[in-house]
Amino acid sequence: MNCVIVVIFSPGLHKLAFIRPTKDPTWNRIHVDHLINFDDVLYYDNRFYAIDNFCRLVSFDTSDPCNLNIKLVVGKTFRTNSSNKLYLVQSYKGEFLRVEREFKYWILTSPEPRWIEINNLGDGALFLGDNSSISVLASHFVGCKANCIYFTHDDGAINLRRSCDMGVYDYEAERYMLHYSMDSAPVSNITAQPPIWVVPALDLF
Repeated sequence: MNCVIVVIFSPGLHKLAFIRPTKDPTWNRIHVDHLINFDDVLYYDNRFYAIDNFCRLVSFDTSDPCNLNIKLVVGKTFRTNSSNKLYLVQSYKGEFLRVEREFKYWILTSPEPRWIEINNLGDGALFLGDNSSISVLASHFVGCKANCIYFTHDDGAINLRRSCDMGVYDYEAERYMLHYSMDSAPVSNITAQPPIWVVPALDLF
């Protein structure tokens, strides 16, 4: 079985490492020209992509640990708030998205990569979390609302201006809504690990 696990590790530094369980005896660290503080990693179009807290986007190939073929895709980019968590998500249409925790988001253009801000998810919905982030066509799921972002508590990303860090942001209404029977505080007391999204085995794309 071919499998690659890429992780962000080291509190305060957020470095990258990967392992191929059937091939590697130990973890392989990924050194990206002294870049650290990575926020998210995404497997997209047969390569891994990682974004740091300056919105620098890099890609790499894990097929050969001695030659990761690391590329800088997008350089340092303006951020609305440097303390916001960043996410990388593949939309249900196959688009490459960057999302900030305050729920502004950008699409990666091609063939010359750059971030373009957009303000409407159309028929899609995003599910964001520290362990997993996904995009779905809302009409495929009962109770899922289009043009909304569903979010879970992220370790270190709690917004103190809101009483809850788990809920839904509705773009059309421009407001936050509760979507769960408990807020983030009880969840944090139950486990030190952020919740994850579980996706039914459906043909979403």
